[in-house]
Amino acid sequence: MDSIPHGICLCDARMNILFVNHKLRDLTGTGEADSTGEPLEKLFPYVKKPYIQSRLLDVIQSGSPAIFSSQLHPYFLECRTSTGVLRRFETHVSRWLDEAEENCCLLLSLEDVTDAALHVEEILKLRQQALQELDERIKAEEKLRAGERNFKLLAHHSTDMISRHSPDGIFLYVSPACKHILGYEPEELVGTSSYDYFHPDDLQAILASHNTIKVAPVIYTVQYRERRKDGSYIWFETTSKTIRDPYTDEVIEIIATSRDITERKRLEQELRQHRDILQALVNATHDFSFLMKPDGYIVLANDALAGLFDMTSDKIVGKNALDILPHELRESRARWMEQAISAREPVEFRDTTEGRAFHHWFHPVLDDDGKVRYLAVHARDVTEWVEAEELEREAQKQRIAYQLAATIAHEFNTPLGIIKGSLELLAMEMDENANCGVHLARVARQAERMGELVQKLLKISDLKEVDYAAGMKILDIHTPPGSTPPQ
Repeated sequence: MDSIPHGICLCDARMNILFVNHKLRDLTGTGEADSTGEPLEKLFPYVKKPYIQSRLLDVIQSGSPAIFSSQLHPYFLECRTSTGVLRRFETHVSRWLDEAEENCCLLLSLEDVTDAALHVEEILKLRQQALQELDERIKAEEKLRAGERNFKLLAHHSTDMISRHSPDGIFLYVSPACKHILGYEPEELVGTSSYDYFHPDDLQAILASHNTIKVAPVIYTVQYRERRKDGSYIWFETTSKTIRDPYTDEVIEIIATSRDITERKRLEQELRQHRDILQALVNATHDFSFLMKPDGYIVLANDALAGLFDMTSDKIVGKNALDILPHELRESRARWMEQAISAREPVEFRDTTEGRAFHHWFHPVLDDDGKVRYLAVHARDVTEWVEAEELEREAQKQRIAYQLAATIAHEFNTPLGIIKGSLELLAMEMDENANCGVHLARVARQAERMGELVQKLLKISDLKEVDYAAGMKILDIHTPPGSTPPQ
């Protein structure tokens, strides 16, 4: 048996080794003395597995041979050599009887299939990998088909016109929305150049966007005019994106979504006109007027306000109103802003800056939900009015003084006249008495002096504030500068 190229092992019915040939000793790295008489499981530990035990007993009892290989079941007979290398064997097991057919032995023929098994495992791994890749490809193709179905569903039901273009702008596909938007059937556009429908004045902007998306993988939006089938032009807004080859990065297709924005353009034009009118209105006043957001950022300002800060009206827009104020005014202005916003009602107040008095009005502008969207601010320089009010107060004091002087004069003049008359009568009736004459003369002189004082008071009351108020004009803070105040 030593000449047989396969490993041969003979063991008795109790699975004890009786013989091991030279080939098997070489394969396992054991000597004959090391294995003879030992249990088979010492040489092949996997023999202890229930499945293999059952098969070996079946061979002894029935005489039917058994094969242990990877092609029939997952079990190999394996053993680890003396050098620690794990070897795998394809094993044929048969029953062997002696001539008297009394003693039963098991004959194991083992072929080293370690390299072949590893090769098969590698093949199985590659097969599994190929199956997995195939499965992923099938799923990807199914996902792609689903995406195409969704794209067609979206394109057919979208109110926007969805189109596919070649890199040079030729229509490859157009959604049915083109009929409603441009008047063309999809078949009329496919195969034609998108440049055939652009307004000549918009070609430069379109070429710039086309070149941008061809160079860089970006999404680009451009507005331009597109010719309808009836020859009229409408405003179009198109958002484009390129589809690129994953290996060469070359542009394969351009996907575009376009919509009619003619109405939006008309509304934008009206809005610009209204803004120009509003700007003209606020510029017509010499007062300081502007519109700001609740956070203080200016969205509209007249020339008077801009000139106050040495700016133009377009330069002051976008700045925060609090930031351009003097530091000492910011806190108080912020409180007034907060009061107008929280109350959602107009507020007015007056303050002084660098010797000039200003009157302010804050008017909240509410949106449909009742929230403050803007604050309309109007400020007027009322320095002259404040000075006029002060002059008016002084004039009022003088008038009161004049009236008081006149009243006192009249009140004194009447009894004084009676005193003087009575003294004259008394002097005529009295006898010549030197002492009485002296006293009466003294009283008469004092009466004369009081008369002079009363005349002075009367002269003061006759002035009627003409000298004081000459040239002073009456001002009303509710009347714009340059207009005539109400009489």
